[in-house]
Amino acid sequence: MKYLIVVFTFILITTSCKSNDDTEIIMNNDFYQSYYEENILLSLEKFTEELEVLKQYVLDFETSNSDIDYDKLTTQWLVTAKAYSRAEIYNFGLIKQRFFDINIYNYPINTTQIENNITEEANYDANYFTTKSTVIKGLGTLEYLLFKDFNPKIAKAELLNDTSRLDYVLGVTDELIRQANLMINTWQTEYLNIYTNANESLCSNNAKCLTINQIINVLDVAKVTKIGKPSGFEKSDNVSPNSLEAYRSRNSLALIEAILSEVEYVYFTSKTNISSLVNSIDNTNKISTQIQNKLNTIDQEIILFNNNLHDGITSNPESIRPIYNALKELNILFAVDISSILSITVLPTDNDGD
Repeated sequence: MKYLIVVFTFILITTSCKSNDDTEIIMNNDFYQSYYEENILLSLEKFTEELEVLKQYVLDFETSNSDIDYDKLTTQWLVTAKAYSRAEIYNFGLIKQRFFDINIYNYPINTTQIENNITEEANYDANYFTTKSTVIKGLGTLEYLLFKDFNPKIAKAELLNDTSRLDYVLGVTDELIRQANLMINTWQTEYLNIYTNANESLCSNNAKCLTINQIINVLDVAKVTKIGKPSGFEKSDNVSPNSLEAYRSRNSLALIEAILSEVEYVYFTSKTNISSLVNSIDNTNKISTQIQNKLNTIDQEIILFNNNLHDGITSNPESIRPIYNALKELNILFAVDISSILSITVLPTDNDGD
């Protein structure tokens, strides 16, 4: 009888172990193929779609000159910028090496050069922008031309009074569409196969390392460059609200929220998500629970803040610190806990965001 009990117990243990092995998620090339199709590609396609809508609204305003169409245009700028902010966590490997990120959204921009370009009254096509610096094109340039310095009425009047100015807006938008399509084409024809099969020890040739490090990177850039430095929370206590991303439209915080939404999506919600992998190793789900709680904390702090970052920094920088601290803690969870459980080397972060 004792022998039967021992044998039965052994069978149970063996079956249990086999079951656990069967449910373990492996980050192999099939995983990364799905990660591309269900996360990266969908995000880039969404961004491209929003750019097409933006172009249509530029054309509508060019025809009507109406307040309604201008409001649609400025609103769509934010929708488009948020779509790109979500796509930032996929800016790695060959895509980053091709500088799509700074061609699409570089800041700060050079308003003097932009104004000089407009006075040229040139043909603002792909040939024109190919040879131009990233500080005179992209979403940052569109923000300046559509919002001025948080004064869209003046921006609208300037566009109506100068057809070359509106031509420049349309040319920048066309260039953005070209860059977005080129980025998707680069993924599909040059980088996808390399990415899905990258399993070497060197991080630059390891899909898992690249994927997780870019999430860490965007969180760190959001903490340091997009909140910390402008608020005086980093190495210097000098505040600089005009160094914020999207300060002219007062949408800096909205773009950070878009980044966090994509982090939450790709970690928890997407069919091919990172939490399922982490939880298959950490069966207590402790780390994933901590990440969800920290994301919730950031949401709550933003609600309590109830302001835009530019005005908050100008009037009371300390009012932003709870958001900054919660973002810092979220970044630590990825840079320390997630990297440890997934055995990933954390790379230095480019805190200038370029």
